[in-house]
Amino acid sequence: MTFERWKRLAGLFALFAALTFALAACGGGDDEESEGGATTEASGGAAERTFPELKIAFDNGIDYLDPGLAYTVQGWSIMLPVHLGLLTYKSVNGPDGATLIPALAEDLPEISDDGLTYRFTLREMNYSDGKPVKASDFKNSIKRLFQIDSPGVGFFTGIEGAEQFAETKKGDIAGIVTDDDARTIEINLAKPQGDFLYVLATMFGAVVPTGTPAKDQSTATIPATGPYMIESYTPNRIVTVVRNPEWQGIDDIPDGNPDKITFNVIEEDSAALQSVIDGQNDYNFHPIPVDRLGEVQNQYADQLKLFTPANTYYFFMNTRLKPFDKLEVRQAVNHAVDRDAVVRLYGGLATTTENVLPPTYQQYEKIS
Repeated sequence: MTFERWKRLAGLFALFAALTFALAACGGGDDEESEGGATTEASGGAAERTFPELKIAFDNGIDYLDPGLAYTVQGWSIMLPVHLGLLTYKSVNGPDGATLIPALAEDLPEISDDGLTYRFTLREMNYSDGKPVKASDFKNSIKRLFQIDSPGVGFFTGIEGAEQFAETKKGDIAGIVTDDDARTIEINLAKPQGDFLYVLATMFGAVVPTGTPAKDQSTATIPATGPYMIESYTPNRIVTVVRNPEWQGIDDIPDGNPDKITFNVIEEDSAALQSVIDGQNDYNFHPIPVDRLGEVQNQYADQLKLFTPANTYYFFMNTRLKPFDKLEVRQAVNHAVDRDAVVRLYGGLATTTENVLPPTYQQYEKIS
């Protein structure tokens, strides 16, 4: 079986969970030798095919490749297997993909009865440059968010002393207590914060080495803690990601299939699609243009994978402006919208809903 037969075209794409699925899809198949690939023994004794390189037709929405600054799907999609925090999400499709699991922490935290104190023990592991990951690195990573005016600082201001540190950017954040020898991290909140574990699982919670400069490191690259590391980044052109030589494996975090992933930035959707059809890239991060969807479905059905991402698309009316300041007008617009026509704008690949949460969320409940 040749590598060409494992190429994938993607119809809709959201977050790295979908990209993880695509990487896994490259690995199955029969036991024949593959062109440009190698068969290795995976855990459990199953044969798993690996490939030297996966080429992705990416889009130009990357803002940063610095975990303290990035705030786009594009940046996070690249960095999720590169920079880990104490916690992350289970790498599966569907509602179970919202399950929190330990990453750099050995286990989920011990939480005090009043919901104010979170205690973690850090795994023994190294960054991609061989230096050990230390408990104090977590504290300094959070401090760095404030020092670089990260868009994610608002998620962490509930930590005791964080607001004071935000003003002075000097000293320590009193609510983060670490012990490098014991590998322990204690986080004290000023008041209970129900979503705090999910905050820690964001890219802003990624742990980077102490001493990482308090300025954008997108092109300088920061040592990695995940199964991959960023080898090089040329803005608006190409990102190259390779295996982290220090990665020892963590339960429920995929090691990944390709040895190298190349993200080729292509601005236009149709050009990205054509690059996959022509064999220049193996996976399409872009949405397939609606006017070409029928062509792809008819001619390349064996390469097409459609799935439901965790997205809700909507429009809103500015209630501060006339005539939308009147409830009756908003109701009239709502009743006038032809929802079936909106679905056709997405090539039929959408479902109308009355919910804000999409059906792939665990908390989703259908409104009759």
